Amino acid sequence: HTQAEMPFWRILLFWSGTCLKEISTDMLVWLTIIIYAGIRISANTLDYVPESVELLEKTNIGVLGGFLSFFLVLFVNQTNGRFLEMYGFSKACSGRGHPYGQPPRKLHLHEYRELG
Repeated sequence: HTQAEMPFWRILLFWSGTCLKEISTDMLVWLTIIIYAGIRISANTLDYVPESVELLEKTNIGVLGGFLSFFLVLFVNQTNGRFLEMYGFSKACSGRGHPYGQPPRKLHLHEYRELG
């Protein structure tokens, strides 16, 4: 069977060809999960509200969320634009490549102008 012919649940459980193997061995990922779990467990076991949490209650987190969303959208938009530009360059180069059996030849002046 090829992967396209397999049942949906089998495709979701593939380990090879995914980033899961790399992520599962990354110490930074596990450290972040352990810190998050530790904070959640300690927050659920405390019988009082810490002073630092009371200070956060008075802040407007919506403003911070708005700025974060704006910068993320801006970043993703710029990254996508750069990707599309580089993809266009690579597609333009793919048509100009030489077959492996032929040596490269000198380009004429009008061919240089087409490249730029």
